Amino acid sequence: MGNWKEWLKEIDDDYLIGISNKGLVKRAYKDKEAGDYEVLSMEEEAGVRVGEETVQVRYPLGESGCSCPSRTICRHVILGILAVKEQTQAEGTNVSEKTEDADGGAAETAGEEQNAETETGVADTVQDTEAGTIEKPPLTELEAEIAAYPFASLQKILGVRYLQAMISDVRSMQRPEITKTSIITVKLPRKEQTVKLLSPLEYSTCTCHKKEFCVHKAAAVLWYQLEHNMTTLDELEKETGDKTEYEIGQIREAARQMKEFLEELPKPITGYRYQYKWEKSQYVTQDFKDKVAGISRELGIDPDDLMAVMAFESRFNPAQKNLAGGSATGLVQFMPTVAEELNTTTSKLAQMEGVEQLDYVFGYLYSEKGKIKTLDDIYMKVLCPEAIGKSDNYPIYSKGDNRYEANKNLDLNKDGIISKKEAVQVVIDRRSEYI
Repeated sequence: MGNWKEWLKEIDDDYLIGISNKGLVKRAYKDKEAGDYEVLSMEEEAGVRVGEETVQVRYPLGESGCSCPSRTICRHVILGILAVKEQTQAEGTNVSEKTEDADGGAAETAGEEQNAETETGVADTVQDTEAGTIEKPPLTELEAEIAAYPFASLQKILGVRYLQAMISDVRSMQRPEITKTSIITVKLPRKEQTVKLLSPLEYSTCTCHKKEFCVHKAAAVLWYQLEHNMTTLDELEKETGDKTEYEIGQIREAARQMKEFLEELPKPITGYRYQYKWEKSQYVTQDFKDKVAGISRELGIDPDDLMAVMAFESRFNPAQKNLAGGSATGLVQFMPTVAEELNTTTSKLAQMEGVEQLDYVFGYLYSEKGKIKTLDDIYMKVLCPEAIGKSDNYPIYSKGDNRYEANKNLDLNKDGIISKKEAVQVVIDRRSEYI
């Protein structure tokens, strides 16, 4: 039989909610009351019949499967886990009762000896404490995984700027809210996401809804390491400082290449017939349209699509500041870091005419040449590059994320999640103003 007693020892409702959700766990308990389930086997894997479905309970529990169509953890799997845990506990109780009946007085004697040992242990601990030595409680399996997670891997996920922001948060006493049960819940500072760390760590969940080990999960692991002295601020500053110099060198090299690149920009195309009347904007001149046509041909995109994105982002005003109060500026709302990579600044961009600023629009989009082909792709490059090529239902930002708050006008159905489809629809709506 598999070591189910050990595997299920720390599993409680918090863990089950972590690998599924509260609604599924509640439904599983309701189904359990109906009693239509049976544990079929408990070897390396446990087999459980749940209604007409067959569940295979495996360790890690997130690898468990079901014969139903669901490809994720379903209510049948949750009930299967509950059933295996119930049977394991029942078998443990029976063994304990048999041992007590067989041994009789010997068990009582053993208990007295155990009590004596316990009392001695307590005295020893007190003595050690009085001498200045306090033993730390042993790490749980989850904490051991967190402690062992390599900083280099976290750094690769987080990036230097995020790490620097964390250092700033530590110094300014901006701390996460950490709750420990069978799982560890980390509510990141500055109203970011909430992460539930589970063992194994790859089964952790985040309110950003991404399946991969996202930046928020990495931040939660590093925050726990910091808060529990698994690493220190000095170590973090040392590692980040070394990498900062390296990244600045990268930026300077990118700036040099960009300068050379901007000297060989695509030629304008005269006479291109647009499907929309972009000249309704006071900022769109014939030279502007000709240049957009040339840029689009070089990038392999539709000029009307690029126009639509700029119409939504800035209404073609090259000096447009972010309406939500952020620092983004210009035709496609360049962030300061993006402007730096393009060898300029947002203040310099704001002083340019639209035709001149189009060179930097081209420079920004050029890095995705061959990947961006549609209106969706172009806008995702501007709004959320990681969503390029994703499905329409891909969740871009979720409520609680600062980026969601800055773009909540894109959440058309007000469900707390901005999907790719919703974001693009707003651009399409803006485009219709130029028919």
